[in-house]
Amino acid sequence: MTGTDVRPRGTRVGTVGAYTTGSDLELVRLVRGIVGRVTVCGKPGLRALASLAKAGDLYGVDLDPAGYLGRGAGQGELFGIAWEAEQRRLGLPVIRSVGVFVDKADHASLKKAFSLAVEPDTVRVVSLHGRWLERGCSRDLLHCVTGCDDPLAFVLAEQFDPLAHPGSVDGLCALLDAAGASGRRVELLRTDATGVAFAALGGSLGAVGLSTTTRHHGLPLGKRAGEEYERRRSVSYVFTRPLLSWQKGTALGALTPFGGAGITQCDCDACMGRDLRRFDREWPGIVPPDVRADAREHDLRTWLALARDVLGASDPVAAWRAACNSAVATASNIASTYKVQLSVPQSVIGWL
Repeated sequence: MTGTDVRPRGTRVGTVGAYTTGSDLELVRLVRGIVGRVTVCGKPGLRALASLAKAGDLYGVDLDPAGYLGRGAGQGELFGIAWEAEQRRLGLPVIRSVGVFVDKADHASLKKAFSLAVEPDTVRVVSLHGRWLERGCSRDLLHCVTGCDDPLAFVLAEQFDPLAHPGSVDGLCALLDAAGASGRRVELLRTDATGVAFAALGGSLGAVGLSTTTRHHGLPLGKRAGEEYERRRSVSYVFTRPLLSWQKGTALGALTPFGGAGITQCDCDACMGRDLRRFDREWPGIVPPDVRADAREHDLRTWLALARDVLGASDPVAAWRAACNSAVATASNIASTYKVQLSVPQSVIGWL
């Protein structure tokens, strides 16, 4: 469920929270009020936490220092900040290390990620290139995980979908099995709806990003991909539960001749029956703030409802797989019936 661990009928499941960047206190409070738990990121996130502490409002929040983004180096300091000490000073419920990125086939970084000294009870943060999970997970990675005694938090890195490589979903399951075998804390930060699946499997926390840049650790883009990314900023992406994924508003607009094909009307508390095809528009430059806010609140309430349904089921993993099967079948039916192609990410298809 959210906020606390839930173990329906003896099944171990974890918690789902939200993940955001920036230091916007009102946004943090809004998200916390909806989801119950928010992980903030980096130096702006630390500023937000300090402001919340000053206001006596520091609850339901924690920090990812996000050193794996490559903005600094060292074993505990980034921007001159002693991250673990600062988190302890604030009295945060979870203390995380600065974090290390492990690129594909970079065995030196893999060793470093699991050998850098962290204080007792600190969650060791490791960002893994998606290639480490393909074909069911690297044996070297699993060896490092089982040889480490610390609580662990993982971030998945790629240009786009970190679980797009063959066998990567199986690799994520193997990683969690190895990391959580002794019952220790294991987190998946900065993720998409995969965070729900991670919690269903028994992971301690799946932190779902509020934007495309916080739903994985994005790696540098080439010129063509970078240009495509800039074009993407001019349209809204909204979480479409029947497809278990974020869809472009303009893609959903292709369903207008068919009345939305039964997937665009939304009854969440943000939409109140409004249709997601209201996001079928492309703006010059970037999407206006009010439109982004509308889409964000819809996203939060919709994936949270999904998490509650999945994690509250008698068999959460079976419930998640059933949702994935339904998403793939829905996309296939729309393609065959209406000739409209709506993509379902490999991070969903891989569970079939």
